Amino acid sequence: MVFWLIFSIMGVQFFSGRFYKCKDSSGEVLLPSVVANKTQCLAMAATHNYSWVNSNINFDNVFNGYLALFQVATYEGWMEVMDDAIDSTKVFLTQRVCYLLPCLYSSSRILGSSCTIIYDLQTDFNKYIVYLSYD
Repeated sequence: MVFWLIFSIMGVQFFSGRFYKCKDSSGEVLLPSVVANKTQCLAMAATHNYSWVNSNINFDNVFNGYLALFQVATYEGWMEVMDDAIDSTKVFLTQRVCYLLPCLYSSSRILGSSCTIIYDLQTDFNKYIVYLSYD
């Protein structure tokens, strides 16, 4: 958990407040070529019924960062996080995504390794219990 804290803090630094997007009345996300930022989205809200919404999984605080990292590590819905990271609009974001994605991948590998170690320890403990019961 402490290891994930580092990546959660990094995610907050890189992506805090950047997973917002402009959606139309049917819930479709508008391309940045149509609506580039919040000001344009809200200016067109009255005429086109657009809304400026945040993603469910985001890096707005450390707790949400933990949830996003867990979602990526378990491969459940990680595409949503990746799409939001790619679609976020800030300067030098491409470099940050290229840095964050390996971090997310390594954290998923660490989670898998931790689960394997716990399983092996439990298996060894069960063998020890069976061995003691035959004495």
